[in-house]
Amino acid sequence: MSPDLAPQLRDQVIPMLDELQTVAPDLQDLVGTSKALNEIIGSLPGLGRVKKRAEEEFAHHDGNE
Repeated sequence: MSPDLAPQLRDQVIPMLDELQTVAPDLQDLVGTSKALNEIIGSLPGLGRVKKRAEEEFAHHDGNE
């Protein structure tokens, strides 16, 4: 292990990992809200097609990167 690596792990990486514990609940809330919004959009007349097209576009971009 590089002598510079240990201080960077201690000073930068470990504190960042500690912060992830506080972010996880917020991310879970965000995913739940996103799913609810997705269901609402899908239930609106005419927006189901828009949603499907957006999902296909997203899948297309994901596959090319």
